[in-house]
Amino acid sequence: MRTAPQEWELAPAYVGAWYRATVAGRPLAFTFSRSAGDALLSRELPSGPWAIVAAANPFSVALGDEENAARTRRLRDQLRAAGARWSPARNAAPDGAWAEEAFIVENLSRQEALSLCRRFGQAAAVFAIGEKVGLLWARSERWVVLPARRALDAA
Repeated sequence: MRTAPQEWELAPAYVGAWYRATVAGRPLAFTFSRSAGDALLSRELPSGPWAIVAAANPFSVALGDEENAARTRRLRDQLRAAGARWSPARNAAPDGAWAEEAFIVENLSRQEALSLCRRFGQAAAVFAIGEKVGLLWARSERWVVLPARRALDAA
């Protein structure tokens, strides 16, 4: 049985991914890629702590659409039951090689984000406190703050 990939193996895909969500009725599309557009402005981001979390493809092992949809529904149901403030999001490779449904969750603490990652077998989540945005790795609990930039096709 293959072991879960290490952070360093997954980091290029997470850094290069495009993250899309709606914040206060406005679209938000960003990446951590150096080849992307301008830096995000604080007014484009939720205030306070927030995260983008997914439930699909646990441990970076591709599952079928039906199983991923069921996992995403379970995550959504958990967020609803907790009374969380969330909206749909989508994480994707810029070349379209992979994409998964996710949720942007406002006022989510670092520990809550880690808990969701672990519960749904995720290696990492996007985590932020205001303008400080980065990747929160579940195994090591490291939060690596990265420059969030507008995805070039954000139109």
